Amino acid sequence: MESQLTWLIILSGIIFGAAQVGGAIPYLRRWEEKHFHHFISFGAGVLIAGAFLYMIPETTELIHKQVGIAVLSGFLVFYFMEKFMMIHPCLEGECEFHHIGIPAFIGFSLHNITDGVALGTSFLVPSLTPIVFIALISHHIPTSFALVSILRAGRYPIKKIFTLHTIFSLMVPVGAFLSYFTLSHWNQSGVGWAIGFSAGTFIHIATCDLLPEIHKLQETKYKNLAALILGLVLMAALFFFFHHEH
Repeated sequence: MESQLTWLIILSGIIFGAAQVGGAIPYLRRWEEKHFHHFISFGAGVLIAGAFLYMIPETTELIHKQVGIAVLSGFLVFYFMEKFMMIHPCLEGECEFHHIGIPAFIGFSLHNITDGVALGTSFLVPSLTPIVFIALISHHIPTSFALVSILRAGRYPIKKIFTLHTIFSLMVPVGAFLSYFTLSHWNQSGVGWAIGFSAGTFIHIATCDLLPEIHKLQETKYKNLAALILGLVLMAALFFFFHHEH
């Protein structure tokens, strides 16, 4: 128990640090849109493979025929959330068509809490922990990049951007610890539902928010596709490694 808690603190801290790095990137230079699309495509591949190769099979073992309902619930909850709040990583140049500022911050933060729940839940099925961690890191940096870009586009003061981004970054640790200490008292079925729900949110983020980015720039669509495949291959390689180990 103490060892798991220590690792939860370490991994949450790493994700928090990654979010800080992602938030600092927009200040380093004027990034080209194509670079951002590469990151997004890679993250989509990691999330899709993580959900289908690891989380859904584990959910099936825990709750059997109810797996579809659990995954669909996570997918639909995120779908309905997006109808009221922008939580997808739009680019700075496109955000004039969306809500700028606080609504975006709230949406991204809710996204992060869900990510934290996925991380905390994974500790109850230890074989999932490294996979969920990699999946979160892969899209957390570009998400942080996007949030800070949106706030800058909204002409928020640097101090306020820093405060909002720090709060946003803390949402993963908050969600992780809440789910870890709450779900540890649940039975096998409850854990299965939590993992399945998290898998549904991963699928939604990848298919509805990230994958469409691949086709937005025709001149780099093949490089974006290569980045997507790289994410899939990475997770597939880890799948065979962990499958062999277990």
